[in-house]
Amino acid sequence: MTSLLNRRNDPALRDKVSRLMAFMRRLSIARSQPVRHVDRHPRLLWLEQIRAVDGIAVAADAGPGGVLLRVPNAPQQPEPPTPDDLQGWVDRPAQSGLMPAEPTLHAQGHPPGSTAAVPISQAPDVPLSFVKWLERTWRPWAGRETIRQLHIRLFALHQLSSDQPESVELVLAGGLLHLPGVDDEPPLHIHLLSQPVRIERDQETGDLLCMLDLEAPVRLEADEVLHGERWFDQTADPVLRHQLVSGVGSILDPALPEFLRSWARQAAQIDVAVSESWEPPTGQAPLLSLAPALLARRRGAFALQEYYHRITQAIDDPATPIPLGLAQLIEPIETEDRVTWFGESAAPVSDPVEEPLFPLPANAEQRKIIDCLSRDDGVVVEGPPGTGKTHTIANLVSALLARGQRVLVTSEKNQALRVLRDKLPPEIQDLCVALTGDTARGDAAFDRSVNTIAGRKSDHDPQESAREIEELTFLREALRRHRGELLEQIRALRESELFDHPEVAPGYRGTPAAIARALAGDPERVRWVPGPAEGPPPLSTGELRELIDLMAGADASRESRRTQQFPPADMLPADARVAELSDLIEIGRAAKAGEAGALVETLGTLDDDRLDRLGPVCQRVMDAWAELDRLPADREWALEQVDPLLSGTSLHGWQRAAERLALVEKAEEAERRLDFVPVHVADGVDPFVAGPAFERWAEHLGAGNRPKRLLRSTEQRTVEQYAESVLVKGVPVSDARTAGIAAAYLRLLAIVQEITAAFVPIGLAVVVPAEPGAAVQRLLHLRTACLRLSALLSARNDLIDLLSGIPVVRRPRLDTLAGVRRTCDTVLAVAEHRRGAAARQELDEAVERLAAAVPAEQRPPELTMLGRALADVDAEGYAAARRALSAAREQQAAQLRCDQLSHRLRDSAPVLFTRLRDTPRDPAWTDRLSSWDHAWARACARSWIDRQTAPGRETELENGLTATDQDLALVTTRLVAARAWQACLGRMTEQQAQALRSYRSAMGSVGRGTGRYAERYRQSAREAMRISQAAVPAWVMPIRQILDSVPPRPDSFDVVIIDEASQVSITSLFLLWLAPRVIVVGDDRQCTPSEVSSGALDAVFERLDAELPDLPHYLRTEFTPRSSAFSLLRTRFSQVIRLREHFRSMPEIVDWSSNEFYQDAPLEPVRQFGADRLPPLRSTHVDGGQVEGIGQRLVNRPEAEAVVNSVVACLADPAYAGRTFGVIALQGQAQAELINTMLLDRVDAEDFEERQLRVGTPPDFQGDERHVVWLSMVVAPEQRFKALTRREFQQRFNVAATRAQDQLWLFHSVTAERLRGVDLRRSLLTYVESTGSVPLREMIDDVDRVDRHRAFDSLFEQRVYLDIAARGFHVTPQVESNGRRIDLVVTGRSGRLAVECDGDAFPSTPEQRRSDLHREQELKRCGWRFWRVRESHYHLDPVVALQPLWALLERLGITPFRSGDGVGASAVSDTGASAASDTGASAASNPHAGAESGPADAVPPDATASGSGPDAEPDSSARWDAETTSQHGAGGAQKPTSGMGPRTRTGPGGTTWRRVRERDEPDDVGVWETEIDEPPRIVEGQVVDSRVVGVVET
Repeated sequence: MTSLLNRRNDPALRDKVSRLMAFMRRLSIARSQPVRHVDRHPRLLWLEQIRAVDGIAVAADAGPGGVLLRVPNAPQQPEPPTPDDLQGWVDRPAQSGLMPAEPTLHAQGHPPGSTAAVPISQAPDVPLSFVKWLERTWRPWAGRETIRQLHIRLFALHQLSSDQPESVELVLAGGLLHLPGVDDEPPLHIHLLSQPVRIERDQETGDLLCMLDLEAPVRLEADEVLHGERWFDQTADPVLRHQLVSGVGSILDPALPEFLRSWARQAAQIDVAVSESWEPPTGQAPLLSLAPALLARRRGAFALQEYYHRITQAIDDPATPIPLGLAQLIEPIETEDRVTWFGESAAPVSDPVEEPLFPLPANAEQRKIIDCLSRDDGVVVEGPPGTGKTHTIANLVSALLARGQRVLVTSEKNQALRVLRDKLPPEIQDLCVALTGDTARGDAAFDRSVNTIAGRKSDHDPQESAREIEELTFLREALRRHRGELLEQIRALRESELFDHPEVAPGYRGTPAAIARALAGDPERVRWVPGPAEGPPPLSTGELRELIDLMAGADASRESRRTQQFPPADMLPADARVAELSDLIEIGRAAKAGEAGALVETLGTLDDDRLDRLGPVCQRVMDAWAELDRLPADREWALEQVDPLLSGTSLHGWQRAAERLALVEKAEEAERRLDFVPVHVADGVDPFVAGPAFERWAEHLGAGNRPKRLLRSTEQRTVEQYAESVLVKGVPVSDARTAGIAAAYLRLLAIVQEITAAFVPIGLAVVVPAEPGAAVQRLLHLRTACLRLSALLSARNDLIDLLSGIPVVRRPRLDTLAGVRRTCDTVLAVAEHRRGAAARQELDEAVERLAAAVPAEQRPPELTMLGRALADVDAEGYAAARRALSAAREQQAAQLRCDQLSHRLRDSAPVLFTRLRDTPRDPAWTDRLSSWDHAWARACARSWIDRQTAPGRETELENGLTATDQDLALVTTRLVAARAWQACLGRMTEQQAQALRSYRSAMGSVGRGTGRYAERYRQSAREAMRISQAAVPAWVMPIRQILDSVPPRPDSFDVVIIDEASQVSITSLFLLWLAPRVIVVGDDRQCTPSEVSSGALDAVFERLDAELPDLPHYLRTEFTPRSSAFSLLRTRFSQVIRLREHFRSMPEIVDWSSNEFYQDAPLEPVRQFGADRLPPLRSTHVDGGQVEGIGQRLVNRPEAEAVVNSVVACLADPAYAGRTFGVIALQGQAQAELINTMLLDRVDAEDFEERQLRVGTPPDFQGDERHVVWLSMVVAPEQRFKALTRREFQQRFNVAATRAQDQLWLFHSVTAERLRGVDLRRSLLTYVESTGSVPLREMIDDVDRVDRHRAFDSLFEQRVYLDIAARGFHVTPQVESNGRRIDLVVTGRSGRLAVECDGDAFPSTPEQRRSDLHREQELKRCGWRFWRVRESHYHLDPVVALQPLWALLERLGITPFRSGDGVGASAVSDTGASAASDTGASAASNPHAGAESGPADAVPPDATASGSGPDAEPDSSARWDAETTSQHGAGGAQKPTSGMGPRTRTGPGGTTWRRVRERDEPDDVGVWETEIDEPPRIVEGQVVDSRVVGVVET
């Protein structure tokens, strides 16, 4: 650690870094020599020429922000034709300037009909007619044409400055110094003063307005353009600058001539005359003239040189630590050492335990960038064309701002940065200032940010901010957990289709598809239970039978019992009690009357002990009878047995039957041994014989014996006779366990038969259910009844014992229940004869209680009768009423029991309940009882399948996942904003806050900028802006803007992101001074800084060897103009991450670059599209192409005209409405300039701006894109040219071929045969011509529903394919996208839908399924829409399973479509190129793409259309059928295909195209109709569909 920290101040290392910075400064000087002549500027327009145009006024008094001139938008008009009477006399010179050259008269003419020349003197009428025509017709047109030409030239200035604002500036220049060359000195013809201007177009009128910049004053540039001149004195420069600022308001200020004189006196050491003329000076004398002009000029490198100078000064200061980034350029530093180096001072960019906060959709590469940046000081990101670099940078900026980082995003060119700020979430856009356009927009962005930040600072509450961040963090984590749960549920739901389920219902197990197949094969007799159903049967077979009986016996009387209220059972005096009370009362009366005197007297003879014991015994008798009366089962039978048992007439038989009840325990034991295993015993099997046989067989097997085929044991031979009649779980007994179960079941059957037989003699036919548990329960009920009868007999016997002391003749008879009760009543009456009155009172109280317990309106009539009987002391009436009430109560119990069973059934099987309720007396219900368990199991299995396959469940989860992702993105965005604002406001110093407030106040005081003190307030605002600049945490600006806006202070930012770094020169390495960390985004396979000839490097190498001799040679050699910042820093940073997902272009467009330049890691096209798209590739051959010039000045005028004609035609084509256009010249700057000039002449400014029409070379377009791009190859057949193979051309072609989003045109004057095999032009041309532009590849037609086809993974996919295709949709199987294969893709005119078929054909591991789910989410991020069908659902009902698909397709606008329907025709019809034959997508080679020949009026007379046009005869066999092949590598990289015939060719993504014959539609299509309302499929001319269920004539 200590040694590394010392290295930060190592003098030797400091010296090396300082010398490197000085070398960078000298290199920038060497590469940016000032322009010495105004003609060297890209565009020039003299104000003197403009002032001479009629109708155009130059506002010389225009101030800052004022309009200098306005040029109206004049429509194009053809030059007036020569009148008939002037034919042969008029000479029309070619136009050479702004104004059209005026026609003149020949001295001798050749009028029509004359064979000899006629002198003008012999045609006196000609001059008069000429003057009249000139004045009245031609000159008015010339005036309008001059204005139009001025409009074109002014727009060209505006276009150049807008397209290249980072390198071109638009100024109003003045003070032209004209200095002829003396001796060996080169001449000077350059302006010394400039003032920024901007050109805008009036959106309503189309006029162009040239306005002076609101802020920038007139600038003296003499020290830059005259640096090194011997006669130039720079010492007077500060005084002159002050004089200029204070005395001159604009270039056209009347005070400017006087300033020029002052400059000539003080700064020029030679005699220089000063002229106030607006004309450019000429001659051999030194002259300084006003000569104002509008210039589009290259920006100078003066600011860069000054920047390096100040950095070098800072590095030379020992107190300044050496930045790690610059130190790395000098010598290698290990990664660990780098982390230690910057770790002390640099803030961490990420938390190791926290996922980066990306508010936009992110891929793994973006997360890896942040992760790498946390471990190193630099990351290199390889971003091939269209891989979402801007999106990636926006995510990185957001994540870094959330971590409190200060970020600078920069690039060499503006187009790479223009949309970056808009991609940031709106909540943090004010934390980022994007200076990527003109000064006005940049200042407005800064003003908005400053105002917002100042306002937020005033309202900032740190505690509230911390609380908000804590809440959002908690909410985000909860959403992430919920998202993980949803993904796991989705995974589990899909996994269930592959999972081998143990048993979802008795008899149903396996995968859902297997269970579905089993359900489909079930017999009709078990299909009667409708779903839904789940769990065990809600009713047993007995309960279901009971419910059927109850429902069948339902009537209005019983149903009315539901609302009646019955008193509690214990509130009703028992019949015995009422009878007892009645008897007491009667006994009391009788005692008085002497009616029971004898019995009373007899009982009175008993001793006191017996009398005391007699009461409880009598009570036992009464209790035993009451218990008997309340039996839950067999009550009626038990009551009928009382008297016979008391009399002894059936006692013996009853006792013998009761003895058999001891076997119930054994029955329970046998039933437990069954363990709920189903056993089937045929009717003829005797359990008494078979049971012991199976017991012995179980013991035999349990002893370790096994069944034998020979020498079978006695036990085995005995049980083999029951192999088919005794089944356990549906199969014969096979082991000791099943033998024991069978024995237990047979033992239970034997017990049941034995007990049943025992009770038959005493009049009880015991009905025992077949189900073992129910059977045991029935025996238990029977045993309970017998025990209660025994209790009654025992109590009666005890009573007899107590009465045994009474003589027999006087002893009361106890052989009937009535006698026993009467005796007991008498005993009780005798015992309580004094309570007679109390008995009366008790009855009265009972009546009152009953009346109070039940309201009159809810009182059953039987209760009223009962109360009346009590009041009348009518025991029999009471008993009858009580029995009636009991019957009523039983009716209510039956109804409630019916309701209870109904509710249980309805809750579990509502549909089944409804059917039973509607037809309870249907005899079919009784027949179905035998299959109740199986039918219920099937219904449960079917319901389980329905739940598993319910499309709504996965849709619900997917919708939930989508909503969660949206919520997560929203919360993440809010959290990013909260944390970013907290970091920004918390880091802000009081000085910065005060400067922010002062800036707002000063800008408010500036107002419109025309006040007396506006400039003073402006100066205050600028000073406050410099101080408050650091308060804005994120800046987006091109490199040249950094030099003007960011002071060269070390670590001004935490992270610098360099976009399109391959175009950034090494002179921009000062960026490493501004931040401790850097993210370098670029691609060394795209355009790099301008190519330098080998000879030009000699001086660079000499200077390197001289100034940095102590650097290792392999490091030193890289500091040349040939290197880019990307290539250099890539060698210094160990972390390199490549982006591969290509979002921009159609796959056909990007595949050439992917296969040509990225074979090591091909790009993955992820853009979504439908069939209704432009043909992606167009190849147009230009006949008669010829070139002029050489090198960069090479032009091919016929090819340029063809390109312009095509662009103009596409502008008028509705298929291209709303699309942006670009034209790229593959070779030479002059071709681009020529095409641009032609377009400016034919396309108005409104179309230029609306279509963002741009013309340039590949480097101009790097970082930019357009919907439609035209490429001009430039070279011509007769030209001698070399093959383009160098790296420079590879980079240029890579950029050019990947700018188009929707369509790429290639215009070429040479054929592929004229080009060498290694030439990039041949490779591109061959690809475009061979790939074609079919909207869709042909569908596979040799597919049926029975035989597997090689193009599908399963027969299930194959059948779904056929079902979708039968409806007329275009379906493609096994489509690869971003490393994942999609089962089926349905393509419509407006988009595509991925259809996944989830079956059990290919089981996979849980890890594979999780990976598949993750890749699916990645594809969704890339725009794919998915719909899934499960094989189990499909097997149950294909029509229902696919119904949601049709609805989704309709909702997405994906309509039935065939590739031959001409999709895309509107996009290319009548939009061809003039003088060209379209060989890449012509109707001859691709009839499905529609007519692609150009419009007739777009073809010039010298053009020859070969192979296209209205007269071209299409090839009748030209139909291309695409088949997916395996002849490609990962990502679509093509491999050589062996055996490919001459009639096949390989297209994008490894697709093999072959010609097939036309297929006719059969005549009988109209007579077929399907039940599912689908059109029929046509295979080999026949209507074929295995799902057709009905054929009717239509």
